[in-house]
Amino acid sequence: MYFWAMKITAPQIRTNADGKQEVLDPVRKKYVALTPEESVRQGFIIHLQKALNVPLGCIGVERGIKIYNQPFRIDLQVFGIHGSALWLIECKRREQALDAGVMEQISRYQLSEEFESVRFLTITNGVSFYCWEREMLGLPWTLRETLPSWQNLLEISRTIC
Repeated sequence: MYFWAMKITAPQIRTNADGKQEVLDPVRKKYVALTPEESVRQGFIIHLQKALNVPLGCIGVERGIKIYNQPFRIDLQVFGIHGSALWLIECKRREQALDAGVMEQISRYQLSEEFESVRFLTITNGVSFYCWEREMLGLPWTLRETLPSWQNLLEISRTIC
């Protein structure tokens, strides 16, 4: 497990007419309910954009997929220059342990044919993360100590397309 300090700007938060807090999602371009998991997701989006230089247009948020006709939602996806998903990210609330159940959840997503090109899997609770990488389809996943930068993703994107 790796820890990091996200030294980034805070997301924009407001209180709606019902007195509930909402956070501005820069990818979806709208305010969404500020839940504990959403707080981590938005912090990670800002980290992707500000620290790793990932363009907002290459990030997908809570996209639905079907695996064996069962619906799932992936917290975050990062797409390469040709539109294929290269990185899947599962966000959990800060208090949740990053255990085998969370690892199994993100591993399940790669069963979709849509994600054959995925090269990175990450689980985070906003305090720590695990990030795995595979060189190509069929090879084993290896644990990384760092998150990939946009430059890393561009280089990979050029080689698989």
